[in-house]
Amino acid sequence: MMSRIRTLLILITGVVCLTGCEKSTNKFVPDAGQLTGPDNAWYNVISSSLPVTGLKNALAIIPVSDSFTVSNTTTNITTPSGLAFTFAPNTFVNSADQYVTGTIQQQTLVIKTKGDLIRAGLSTVADNQLLISEGSLFLAFSQNGSDVQLANGAKYTVSYTTDSSIASTETFTANQAGVDYFNWTANTDVTNDSISETNDTTYAIISNNLKWMSFENLYDTNAIKTTVAIDMPSNFTNATSVAYLVFNNIGSVVSLYGDATSHIFSTTQIIPVGQQATMIVISKQGNDYYLGYQNFVTATPSGTASAQIVSMLPVISSIGNIDAYLNSL
Repeated sequence: MMSRIRTLLILITGVVCLTGCEKSTNKFVPDAGQLTGPDNAWYNVISSSLPVTGLKNALAIIPVSDSFTVSNTTTNITTPSGLAFTFAPNTFVNSADQYVTGTIQQQTLVIKTKGDLIRAGLSTVADNQLLISEGSLFLAFSQNGSDVQLANGAKYTVSYTTDSSIASTETFTANQAGVDYFNWTANTDVTNDSISETNDTTYAIISNNLKWMSFENLYDTNAIKTTVAIDMPSNFTNATSVAYLVFNNIGSVVSLYGDATSHIFSTTQIIPVGQQATMIVISKQGNDYYLGYQNFVTATPSGTASAQIVSMLPVISSIGNIDAYLNSL
C-alpha cells in the first residue's frame, strides 16, 4: 500500500513540475513582420526607412527601359512606351560638359490615368492651384550608368499620343523637394518649351527639360474653394499611409499632406466646392496592406470647422486588389 502511495506522489510531482515548466516558457512571440500594437508615430521628415516608403515602392510603376545610338547627325527614335523623339546633333553632355555620342540608355513613362498618377506619386497642383491633367511624361537618359543632361541651349522634339484631344498648350515641369513633396511649375519659356497639335490626338512637344513634364489646364480660379481632411484610426499616420483625393469628373488628383503636429491628413484650400470626388487611403503596416475609399461631394465646412471632414476606415487588402482598384479610377 505504501508503495502505491509513493508511486502516486511521484507521478503527481512530475505533472506539477511539467506544468510549471510549460508556464515559465509559454511567452507570446509575434510572427515576423507583424505589429505587436498600433504604431501611432508621426514624423516631420519622411525617411526611406519608414513603411510608407516601402508602400510607395510597391505601388510604383517601373519606367520602360531601352537604348539608342546618337552620332553627329539627327537621331530619330521611337521608344517602347510609344514616344517618338528627334534629337539634333550635340544634344547630350556628360557631367564634364562634354558632348556625348554612342549608346545611350533611356527610361520613359507615359502617365494618362488617375490611378497611374497615384502610383507615380503625382499631384495635379501647381503653386497651390488645382490643375486638370492632360497627361504626364518621365524622361531620363544615361550612359554607362551615369546620367547625361541636355547641352546648354539644346532642345528636342517628342511626339505624344493621347486618348483624347488636349485642350491645353501649356507645359509644366516638376519640383520635388524631398520624398513627400511634389509641385508642378508652369514653364514660361515658350521659345524652348511648347506643345502643338499634329492631329486630333497626337502632339509635338518641344522641350529643353528632362525628368517629369506634364500638360495641364488651370482649374477655374473663381470657383469657391474648400479644405478637406480625413478622420480615421490613429495608426494611419504619415509614416505608414498615403492619401489622395480623386475627382470623379475631371482629370485631377490631389495628394493630402500628413501633418506631424495635428496628426491629420488634409489638403490646402484648393478643392472646388460641389465636385463629386473619392477619398483614397493606402497603408502598409507590418506585412499587411490596407485600402480605404469613400465617395463624397466636396462642400464648405459645417459650423465652425476649418475643413470638410471625410471619415475613413481602411481594411486589410492586397497589392493585387489595390492595383485593380487604381486601374478602375
